[in-house]
Amino acid sequence: MIRITASPETLMRQAGMTADVYLRDAIENIEKRLGKGFAAKNPELIAAMIKASSADYAVSAITAVIQDAVEEVMERV
Repeated sequence: MIRITASPETLMRQAGMTADVYLRDAIENIEKRLGKGFAAKNPELIAAMIKASSADYAVSAITAVIQDAVEEVMERV
C-alpha cells in the first residue's frame, strides 16, 4: 500500500506544479491537433482539458486506494 507522507504545504505546492503540467499539456495537445494559436483563441477548451485531466487522475488515485483497501480486507478474511 502506498501512503502519502508529504506535508500539507508540500501538497499545496505540488498542486500548483500539477496544474502547470496540465496547462502545458493541454495547450501542446490542442495545438498539435488543431493548429498553432488555436488554444489561445479557445481558453474554454484548455479549461475543459485541464478538468478532464484532473478528473482522470483523481479517479485513478481513488481507484488505487479502493483496490488496496479491498486487498487488505480480503487478506484478513
